[in-house]
Amino acid sequence: MNAAFSPDEWASLLGQLKPVGATPVPVGLAPGPVLTTKKSLTFLVVSVRAGAGAQEEYVMKVYSDEGRAEREARVMQRLAAAGVTVPEIVAVGERALLRRHVAGRPLRELDIDERSCRELASWLYRCHAVGTEEAKAASTHAATWLVGDMNLGNFIVGEADGSIWGIDFGDTRLGDPYDDVGEGAMRILLHTPAFSEHRWRAAVAFVECYGGLESGGSGGEVARMRVVPHVQRAFRQMAQWRRGDENMLRAADDFPGLWQEVLRDAGVGG
Repeated sequence: MNAAFSPDEWASLLGQLKPVGATPVPVGLAPGPVLTTKKSLTFLVVSVRAGAGAQEEYVMKVYSDEGRAEREARVMQRLAAAGVTVPEIVAVGERALLRRHVAGRPLRELDIDERSCRELASWLYRCHAVGTEEAKAASTHAATWLVGDMNLGNFIVGEADGSIWGIDFGDTRLGDPYDDVGEGAMRILLHTPAFSEHRWRAAVAFVECYGGLESGGSGGEVARMRVVPHVQRAFRQMAQWRRGDENMLRAADDFPGLWQEVLRDAGVGG
């Protein structure tokens, strides 16, 4: 289903967009299929270049509250400048941002394995490294920027290069990096088939890789311990989102013991 706007609504939306950098806002923009309506109205946008006949694809996000699009755009611009793989921001307004479309498949649609989870951990560590500098500049006690939503649908494996791209920063905030690591591990464990041996190994690989990068290559022992309460918190948050889901509450309670068993079986200790 295409995003539906009256001609006046569409003109008003485009009118608020200001180009980022020297490139003007693309011409001939038309709304395409809706991608999600959960936190913002997000949809594909197609631009047909006059005389060329070639189409270029973009993604537009429209928020109900002013300022959120601009905050998200600033985060993505800062990450892109540091070499973190995020889509290029083309234009931004008070309630809308326009970014380039990244062709590929979401991690949520793939049978993620240990290799892909290490790649996700590496991407997350680079993101947090940029956020650490921002937190210092803001003179805050928070450690770094958080992605804020580690849903595997927010990460694309690029069709062109096979790299992981982060595509959603609408919930970015300053905080403890292990909130992201814990939620990431929780999302991996819930990925179908949930809680399988395959998923537990992938979650261990994710945490181990992040911890190894954080420690400068000396190992993930601290990360393996530090992540536990953050995973539990993520499961309890999921229970709230699912209106008191008892399975998620049970998973939070059972996680520490199961994690220790999995680590012993993997030969990496607790």
